[in-house]
Amino acid sequence: MKYIGLFMMLFLFSCGNSRKINGDVVEQAIWDVGRINRYEAAGKSSSDTSRATIDYILARNDAPLKHITDSLVANYLGLECCKDGSQQVTPQQLEAHADLFLSEYIDLTEQDSSATFPWYMHAGIDFCFVGDAYVKADFSMETYTGGAHGNANFTTYMVDTETAAIVRLEDICTDIPQLEKRAEALFRKQYGINAKASLSEEGFWFPDNLFHLNRNFSFENKTLTFVFNQYEIAPYAMGVFYIELPFQEINDLLKIKK
Repeated sequence: MKYIGLFMMLFLFSCGNSRKINGDVVEQAIWDVGRINRYEAAGKSSSDTSRATIDYILARNDAPLKHITDSLVANYLGLECCKDGSQQVTPQQLEAHADLFLSEYIDLTEQDSSATFPWYMHAGIDFCFVGDAYVKADFSMETYTGGAHGNANFTTYMVDTETAAIVRLEDICTDIPQLEKRAEALFRKQYGINAKASLSEEGFWFPDNLFHLNRNFSFENKTLTFVFNQYEIAPYAMGVFYIELPFQEINDLLKIKK
């Protein structure tokens, strides 16, 4: 059985440097782009340096979608200052988030001088336009805070530019059971699972041993993509799973705005 392993680049399916997908105009005017790097050394060895890095794209203060995109960022990172929308997310708040991560490491080393194995955090925040009707949000987080291995998470959202609302699967699909049926066939083919094989016997944790789609999805470039994170449907060692459904195979089920 084939699967995508743990060690992968952040933003595997992100917008990259282009701020607009499926269009000729590159719209960068409403975005601020930057990187935050924080380091903290424990003891005298540079090998014990812990780090926190955040690559970010934030909507500028006057951007029409600032409220919803900031809310998504705040909830993903757990920024208490901005979850209710009363404050805007700023680079300074992201810096404080990185510093908080490292301060927790320092607190641990002060309590136990032997607990100096370096921590790391690498977060990614990315937004881009998909045509004129949607904004795609790509969030990623890779961390290590001790133990046998680190953890990675990839979360995507689509935002309707007209309503400034998060797009639900029900908003773009007319028949979710049929979509899941086609997605399961592609999933089994993509990961080398026999059509009649039990998913649980193949190592998967789907409830009642029945395939289902989650709501961690995005679309661009004529593809609808679902992401299943570590531990979501399978053990850690099996990695992160992606299902990419070409529009041409599910177009009769979609009602995506052009």
